[in-house]
Amino acid sequence: GADGRVRALETVACTRVFDEQGRFAPLFDKDQREEVACDTVILAVGQVADLSFLGEDHGLEISPRSTVVVDRATLTTSRSGVWAGGDVAFGPRIVIEAVGDGRRAARSIDSYLTGRQDEPSELYLRQFDSYGYEHPFARGDYDRLSRAEVQTLAVEKRVSTAEVELVYTPEEACREGARCLHCWINTIFDSRQMSGSECIQCGGCVDVCPEDCIDLVSLLRVGTATDLPSGLRLPDGKPLEMVGGPGAAMLKDETRCIRCGLCARRCPVGCITMQGFYNGDEVEILAGSETSL
Repeated sequence: GADGRVRALETVACTRVFDEQGRFAPLFDKDQREEVACDTVILAVGQVADLSFLGEDHGLEISPRSTVVVDRATLTTSRSGVWAGGDVAFGPRIVIEAVGDGRRAARSIDSYLTGRQDEPSELYLRQFDSYGYEHPFARGDYDRLSRAEVQTLAVEKRVSTAEVELVYTPEEACREGARCLHCWINTIFDSRQMSGSECIQCGGCVDVCPEDCIDLVSLLRVGTATDLPSGLRLPDGKPLEMVGGPGAAMLKDETRCIRCGLCARRCPVGCITMQGFYNGDEVEILAGSETSL
């Protein structure tokens, strides 16, 4: 610092992150120091879970990453009557993942205490018309709907109790809401024998994808069924069978897809559609929709 303000961040060299057993155990060389000039430093912590509160004889299985080992479906731990989720079980992830873990754990705990099991939920499928798909990106607004910058309080007014980020105006909030990614709607690549075989491997979906999350590659680059533990499978879960040559595979990174629907519009043979799953109690929300469930 200088004159009561931050002027730089000083760092030391990290010579190792994990030890020989793969555990997080960084080593530093304090003789190798650098300074990064700046006027603001934001501290972000929580990369490794602090499990010291469990004590010595907690009876929980701990992974080499210092996370609590759980069953991914029920979130039960190796100790009966104890559940874990979120970052302490899976490492740093987004908040919605932790929310989902909480819901799964709650169902599991309820079954453990009462013996009840949830009835299978009734799901409905809606297929959207690609050319009437109500999504700002699908309407061609992808390049025009930029993020609304959140206004912040001036630095000199940031006292300990003040909110640094100011609220959106109603107009800005509506604009941000229009940028919703519709993550409950998915791009479906038809793999049925009759319709899925109509794919002409034109690569149009690859070219039009704004996030570069779709790729069309030779199966020779992916591997064969014998190379992988579970073998290559089609989207409907059936094993992949080679017919008349090596063929090609459509690869899609779901974590980057923004559900824009542009690939469905571009597909000349209609092999790609936009589909959403809805619980039975959500059907009324879709009442009056042009597309039936």
